[in-house]
Amino acid sequence: MHHLISIMLLTATLAAPTTRAAEAVATQPLAADANARVPEARYNSAFSGYQRYREQPPASWRDVNDEAHKAGGHIGIFGGAHGLHGAKPAPAAPRQENKK
Repeated sequence: MHHLISIMLLTATLAAPTTRAAEAVATQPLAADANARVPEARYNSAFSGYQRYREQPPASWRDVNDEAHKAGGHIGIFGGAHGLHGAKPAPAAPRQENKK
């Protein structure tokens, strides 16, 4: 009996959204209706916020060089993209002397 009640509740739960969807479809105008009101179409260009390229004066090479130095060199500019930024160098292997 418990399973029967569960199945009935599940069926009622699944049927409710489909009836609401059917009502929404019924209220929409038919595509063949020539007198149906249609929302106004709007066009937004992908280039509406486009700004034309403007040549910029070059920066001083010394300023650019100093900025790269502060960032940690060419790897530092990219935020350590290669995993080297801020990493400690590997310790040198101990030298083995040849004893003869």
